Amino acid sequence: MIEAIGGPQGVDMVNSHWPDLVILDLRMPDMDGFAVLEQLRRMPTVSIPVLVVTADDLTDEERQRLNGAFIYRKQTVNAEDC
Repeated sequence: MIEAIGGPQGVDMVNSHWPDLVILDLRMPDMDGFAVLEQLRRMPTVSIPVLVVTADDLTDEERQRLNGAFIYRKQTVNAEDC
């Protein structure tokens, strides 16, 4: 597994180490996950599966922007519920 610190580094890493899967957080400093996904989609090679992990309630517009990505909505877990 190769881990990037943020969006720009992640895009650079994909250019040099083509991954089998990208796990992407939408809320990052410097470049949000939407911008990362747009850059990945512009790359002229085979599509990489993208798993978007977010705690946000996504709008219809945001879901449209993520079209083609798998979305996993993480939720807060209360220790008392376990």
